[in-house]
Amino acid sequence: ATPEQMRRAPGECDFRTGDVIASCLSLRAGVRVPAGGKAALCFFTAAGESEAALSALPCGLDAAREALSLSAARARMTLRFLHIDGAMLALYQQMLGAICFFGQPHQALLPPAPQNALWRAGLSGALPLLLVRLGEDADKPLIRHALRAHAWMRAQGVWVELVFACGDAPGYLRPAQDAVSALIAAGPSRDLLGVPGGVRFYNGTEEEIAEMESLARLTLRGGAPLARQLAA
Repeated sequence: ATPEQMRRAPGECDFRTGDVIASCLSLRAGVRVPAGGKAALCFFTAAGESEAALSALPCGLDAAREALSLSAARARMTLRFLHIDGAMLALYQQMLGAICFFGQPHQALLPPAPQNALWRAGLSGALPLLLVRLGEDADKPLIRHALRAHAWMRAQGVWVELVFACGDAPGYLRPAQDAVSALIAAGPSRDLLGVPGGVRFYNGTEEEIAEMESLARLTLRGGAPLARQLAA
């Protein structure tokens, strides 16, 4: 397709004519390539709280390369600290995409409950919810994945409420919750229990947990490998 917008001067673009190009981030620049020569167009994108903050950012290839180098080093250190390998990172990136975007098929399986259904779990609903439903037997591999993914997301600046729903277990024996507690105490999430954007337990009825699931951006279940659940 040849969008009409691409043939107009920048000041004339109204994003209403021709094929739609306003649904994505698009950059436009004019480049003159001499006969027999070549040209390189370099750009980078950044986010800031205000236009003034963006204007203060260092520009240029050297500044961009230095920023990317520091970012790559920080990313490697984070992965090493959290014991995340390449295959695990690919899964956690899938989880992040499932959490960040609305309107995905897995989010329409249940009619959404009222937002105040989260209040009984101590959640305001202001942050995305990652729900992990556990049965009587603790699925330790899935618990470890959820905790590592949650810690990795926080390191990227994405705060998510991680809730482990264990159901109403009879008596005082709660093996799933005990297993989660032990893994939290031994990992980087030990200071995040019960805080906003942290980790929580919820022991409720099946109806209450179903309401919570209807409001979750992503729900994982014990008993099935993480990769299989994300591929479904």
